[in-house]
Amino acid sequence: MLLALGLGLLAFGALIFFITDVPWVMAGGLAFILIGTGGWLVGNIRERVHGSETPAVAAKFAMWCFLGTEVFIFGALIARVLTIWAHDPEAHRLLTEPLSSLLLVSVNTFLLLVSSLSVVLALNSIQAGK
Repeated sequence: MLLALGLGLLAFGALIFFITDVPWVMAGGLAFILIGTGGWLVGNIRERVHGSETPAVAAKFAMWCFLGTEVFIFGALIARVLTIWAHDPEAHRLLTEPLSSLLLVSVNTFLLLVSSLSVVLALNSIQAGK
């Protein structure tokens, strides 16, 4: 939970930093990330010492890490687009034209569908023992 909050604050802080040059929100997000990571590390060490870690716990943590990286990547991309729109009216006009917008949305949709397909195929291969 702290990691997700930290990633969100870091992405929001990056947006604020690009617009106003105020780094405090980004620093707060980084602090939450460090506290969350430290808490996870302490908990992980305790679990390994007591031998109570299960594969389900490791898989759950891996999924949360994946989701956290997705939030960070897409948050940074959205923040960058918003800063471009705020600073360059010509870029805003080009990105909102119907044809270029349709092309951009089509490419993004294709990439998301292909990535989903690759995850499904990977899961199928794992279940089949390949």
